[in-house]
Amino acid sequence: NPNTPVSLLEKLATDSDKDVRYYVAYYPNTPVSALEELATNEDKDVRRNVACNPNTPVSLLEKLSTDKDNDVRHYVARNPNTPASVLEQLATDEDKYDVRYYVAENPNTPASALEKLATDEYFFQNLALNPNTPASALEKLATHEDEDIRSDVASNPNTPVSLLEKLATDEYEYVRYYVASNPNTPVSLSVKLLEELATDSDKDVRGNVAYNPNTPVKLLEELATDEDEDVRRKVAKNPNTPASVLASTFNTLAASTEPDLGRLAVFFSPHAEIAHLAKNFRSTNWLERYAIAQNPVTPDNTLKYLVDDGNKLVRDAAIANIKQRG
Repeated sequence: NPNTPVSLLEKLATDSDKDVRYYVAYYPNTPVSALEELATNEDKDVRRNVACNPNTPVSLLEKLSTDKDNDVRHYVARNPNTPASVLEQLATDEDKYDVRYYVAENPNTPASALEKLATDEYFFQNLALNPNTPASALEKLATHEDEDIRSDVASNPNTPVSLLEKLATDEYEYVRYYVASNPNTPVSLSVKLLEELATDSDKDVRGNVAYNPNTPVKLLEELATDEDEDVRRKVAKNPNTPASVLASTFNTLAASTEPDLGRLAVFFSPHAEIAHLAKNFRSTNWLERYAIAQNPVTPDNTLKYLVDDGNKLVRDAAIANIKQRG
């Protein structure tokens, strides 16, 4: 129970029933004093829950990192509060498949430990994603035969620009997809790369270019007329898309015949064209009618129809809109 007071949790930490102790150990509000009691519990499942609890202090995680049970050490390796010194120790743990595997994944693991783990292929997937993985290890992983590993390197915020430029010509479309969205791809060095990706045969690659905050306005204007609707939606979501392009994109979405989230977004927006608002006030979707009813640019004569709408929320929105206009 989220309202159980700390004083009761402390009592329940010594309950005779294993299941009660198990849940107290897992509960994020459990006080440190109770976690200290449970960290030495004879039941390994209870100790595992202490090891994964986000409230467990560093001092307890250090003790649990030497626990005889592999799974207890495994949860210490996964805990986001586990310090670098403990993770460095666990990087040489005898258990490869659980403990060292999660050390390779933990963003707190120091680069020196990750570099040692990079000699074993079993950890490559986790290392490719870890933001602490050094560039030397990422260079090795960027040439791996597994396209998923190369994709993870392409998405890693620690991947240098020189590597991203190489991965931008990868034969696998999703590698290029993640290059397009990597925050390390600055405009000054990647305009050519983004231009190439903007014409990629894979719509998801073009979509990522459309959503990338580094994409220049010229490309956003081109992608706003892309044949794929999802690409155009991502142009509409890009914070750098100018109002003129937004208006064009909104008109394209509003021109579709079936109610959907794209049209709904248009009808809520003050960038929507008055003609589209007037044309769709009889939409079969009440949310679209509600959006039109509250839109500040909806024509007065359209609002007069919506005050008699069959849906109360639509009627109320239209009345409020009319009153606001005086």
